[in-house]
Amino acid sequence: MNSYCNEVLLHDISLENQMRSQVDIETLVESIQLTGIVTPLIVEKASEHDYILVDGHRRYEALQLLGITSVQCLIYPITSAGNRLLRQLLLGLNSKSLTKNTMIQLIVSWLDAAQEEKDAQLKTLYLTNKVKGKPSDQWIRKLNVHQDLKNFLIHNYRENKIEVETLQVVATVSALPGFRELDDRVKLKVVEILVNEF
Repeated sequence: MNSYCNEVLLHDISLENQMRSQVDIETLVESIQLTGIVTPLIVEKASEHDYILVDGHRRYEALQLLGITSVQCLIYPITSAGNRLLRQLLLGLNSKSLTKNTMIQLIVSWLDAAQEEKDAQLKTLYLTNKVKGKPSDQWIRKLNVHQDLKNFLIHNYRENKIEVETLQVVATVSALPGFRELDDRVKLKVVEILVNEF
C-alpha cells in the first residue's frame, strides 16, 4: 500500500470515529506550541480535498484549538471503515498507548464495521462445536500463534470459559493482516481481551 507525506488542510480532514479521551488536551496544546507536531497525522485520501483521519485525533483537536490550518500527514489510499479501525488498533497496540477500554471499543467497532461490510467470516458465527469446520481443540492446535496462546485458548475452552462464537472472533482477528507481525505478548493481550469481553 503506497503512502506518502504531504501538507493537508485541517478542514479537509474528517473524523470517522473518536475513541480516545480528550482529557489533558491542554497539555498537548502546550507541547505543540513548544515543539510543533513531531508525529504526522495518519489519514486516508478519499478524494482531492477529502481525507479521513485514522490516527492523531488528539493532535487534530489540539491543532484546531491553536487555530493552525494545515498539518503534515502520512497519507494512505482509501480503504474501508473496518480497515481503518484495524489500523488504529494495530497502531495503538504497537505504541502501547491504548487503554483496555479503548482497545475493547476499537475491537468491537472493528467487528461491527466488518459485519456492515458483510465480511463472510464474521457474518456466520458457528453455533455448533466446530470452528471453520474442524473440532474446536483441533482448530486451536493448528492456529499460527505461540504455544502459550494455544494453551490459554484450549484451557479456557475446556473449562467452558470460551464460547464457540468467541473462538470464531479469535479466528477472524488472528487471520488479519498485521496480526502475525505483532509481538507474542501483544497477541496474548488481544486474545485475553477478546475472551473476557465476548
